[in-house]
Amino acid sequence: MKFTFLCLLGAARCEEGEEKPNIVFVMLDDMGWSNVGFHNPVVKSTPFLDEMTKSEHVMELTNVYTTHRCSPSRAAFLTGVYPYKYGLGSSALKVLQLPLGLDTNMTLLPEVMKREGSYSTHMIGKWHLGHAAEAELPQNRGFDTFYGFYEAQVDYFTHQEQGRHVYRNGSDPVDVSGRYMTKDLTRQTKETLLANHDDPKFIYLPYQSPHFPVSAPEEEKMKLKKIYEQHGIPTNDKMLTFHGAMHVIDKGMKQLWNAALELDRETIFVFTTDNGAGGAQGGCNFPYRGGKDRFLEGGIKATTLIMSTKRKFEKRQNDEMIHVLDWFPTLLGLAGIEAQKTNNGFDIDGVDFSSRFGSSRAVSEPRDRFIVGVKHDFADNKKWKMLYCARYKQYKYCNYHNSMTAWRCDIFPGNNFIPKVSENEHTTANYRSLVHVRSTSRSYGNVLNKSKQMFFDLEKDPFEIYNLWGNPDYTEAMSEVRAWAEGQIGRPRLPIVGASNMAYRNLVHHAGRELYGAPHLRDIQFIGKYFLHTGRVKKTEMCHVYTGQCEVKEFSVSGWDQSAVKFDWDIVTDYWNKYKNSHGAHRSKIENIRQWTLQCGEYCCAWRKERGMPCYFEYSSNPFSL
Repeated sequence: MKFTFLCLLGAARCEEGEEKPNIVFVMLDDMGWSNVGFHNPVVKSTPFLDEMTKSEHVMELTNVYTTHRCSPSRAAFLTGVYPYKYGLGSSALKVLQLPLGLDTNMTLLPEVMKREGSYSTHMIGKWHLGHAAEAELPQNRGFDTFYGFYEAQVDYFTHQEQGRHVYRNGSDPVDVSGRYMTKDLTRQTKETLLANHDDPKFIYLPYQSPHFPVSAPEEEKMKLKKIYEQHGIPTNDKMLTFHGAMHVIDKGMKQLWNAALELDRETIFVFTTDNGAGGAQGGCNFPYRGGKDRFLEGGIKATTLIMSTKRKFEKRQNDEMIHVLDWFPTLLGLAGIEAQKTNNGFDIDGVDFSSRFGSSRAVSEPRDRFIVGVKHDFADNKKWKMLYCARYKQYKYCNYHNSMTAWRCDIFPGNNFIPKVSENEHTTANYRSLVHVRSTSRSYGNVLNKSKQMFFDLEKDPFEIYNLWGNPDYTEAMSEVRAWAEGQIGRPRLPIVGASNMAYRNLVHHAGRELYGAPHLRDIQFIGKYFLHTGRVKKTEMCHVYTGQCEVKEFSVSGWDQSAVKFDWDIVTDYWNKYKNSHGAHRSKIENIRQWTLQCGEYCCAWRKERGMPCYFEYSSNPFSL
């Protein structure tokens, strides 16, 4: 065995020539800050991870940030470049209809791991970065193997989305329906980790859990119900479902950790989330305001652990500012690979923090700033503007205002509760009280106001209570943040989904249902016929892995980026030609077609131009002034 050190790490570096470690990057989907027991002491669903935070083989990274949505976060991790720069920063992709995905000119992390580090590369779980074209598939973007699904919002037991089978091994369907998805992904990861010890492995494990439509095995829910009852904590089905899903993840991490301990080769795990919890399913970001899809702290703070089966860390916690972009160069650093400086012409925005975790890389300067996010806004004057937030040293600035507050968890320790990891010298008794008052007040809704702005000192006000915008004492500091952020953002590519990620879907579904006389069909019924008719799914015989029973199911496929889209535009064109000169009810529906093709952006521009309608790709003279 080439691994020669058992020294304490954190400041110490690994010796040159050691065996390359296995790296397993685990990304949860919509996990909240206070959904783990090591942040929220009354949560009983994560006992393994809670205990591991006390181990010298584990370090909690307490100041990790991600983006506000799943597709942007996954793209940032895999490219090391802000996703807004290549049109993927605003929204999650609606991959069921719109044939767009992560730019295939971008180099992805597994490609570098394989080419420069001789790693075998494996992805197990949720892709959600496009699959209409074969070139977009993970197995064609650097991963040697892929097991999971391309889509989002998959049923945890049937492995279907909107009635079609999406679970696959490579390009082929795999039927293990009835088996709880999280358990199956863990099983596949364990088998991959333990197979063929010759080469180091990079495994990307993006669980869907605890994302909608979150569910959990009944036996897990009943176990937790008994545990909570023993502690005098009342339960309900929604709460048990969410925490049951987290409990299965926790047990899965224990299985993977124990499997890795069997190996001579070191295995490094990163455990994190793509964004904050949404709240509706049971997720909780308290004491941080907001959640998924928001640039408030609750939407972007990511609970994160780094774990190693061999190396030991001097500290149990590291509070340096780290962004999801940083995992690209950091994992390469841990693998002993020199990170590239650019990616498809863009500078790598990530910072290599691997020296903090024991690599022999030069110690990088601490990160003290990043662009929180950019959302494009199609203004009334047909010019584009941008809503954005930026972190700059202790300050955070947003060029708009959002009133969304923090919400209390379904399992909550009490009125004075603030997670210890979130405390500092400024979380006084009065400040705690204000956080709790706001979390129970109905006067703080979810209102976005473009006429106001937000400016916070997160060192003194980590939970975004005191908006300093308009305070003359902070005018100079705010101007400095704005100058940096707006210079950094510039005039990036407009979103590939246009002004709305639902525009193309609405356009095609509306025209199809009206044209074929089926407006009475429920949307799910139309979608089923539409997917099959356009070749997005194919009837495929598949045999169950465990029972051997075979049946024909509708199976989600790739390679429809040309044929299905031609069918889509034929539907829209036929409808347009039939009703464009109509009056009455159809006239208003034709106007909807105009608006949806406008909202659809670049992808719908050619169709509009053929019919004498303009497209709009210009930024406002000052796109940051709303």
